[in-house]
Amino acid sequence: MTPPAAPARDWDITVFGATGFVGRLCAAYLAAHAPPEVRIAVAGRSRDKLAAVAAELGREVGIIVADTGDDAALARMAAGTRVVLTTVGPYVRYGEPVVRACVEQGADYLDLTGEPAFVDRIIERYDEAAQARGVLVLPCCGFDSIPTDLGVLWTTRALPRDRPDDRRLHGGPREILRRHARLRARRADVASVPRKPRSEPGAGRKRPTIHYQRELGRWGCRCRPSTR
Repeated sequence: MTPPAAPARDWDITVFGATGFVGRLCAAYLAAHAPPEVRIAVAGRSRDKLAAVAAELGREVGIIVADTGDDAALARMAAGTRVVLTTVGPYVRYGEPVVRACVEQGADYLDLTGEPAFVDRIIERYDEAAQARGVLVLPCCGFDSIPTDLGVLWTTRALPRDRPDDRRLHGGPREILRRHARLRARRADVASVPRKPRSEPGAGRKRPTIHYQRELGRWGCRCRPSTR
């Protein structure tokens, strides 16, 4: 059975936050390097500022007015594009409405967050829905891998040209997500262990004490390890 055709969309890539410093750089790079057939739009809160950005890009781009506090506008933006690239942060405050709009409207989502709390939240709340709708939600794109990739680029340019080299790039965003998956698994394991009832003060357990450690020649505090 042939799957139904995807609904037509006005744009291939929409840069949300295009009037900010990073968003403007992303829009300029896409305008300079994307093939002519790739349809680009810039999105943000101010139509006038977006028009100024569009005028700098040297190619025709769309202009979409949207704000993270306007769910209807975000839905229209996501419904009209194949990919939303957002630079609007901090993501823990402004990112979730964009993710939700993309998942609900079937648009792929990219950001460059480095905020673990935000990544954990969107995985927990939107992973199943995104998979069911075939939507890609990719946080941390470029974060963490950029310094390493630039280091590799600088190194390879400095190496002698007459000698072969073997270079492997850093895992970057993929490794970040793997670390978060391991962290969530550890949290689940800890939560599944029944906690021992706390004993009354003085009932066979030592309270934290300040003491002098002769081996180190320093003062220290003896504390009971926390399982929380």
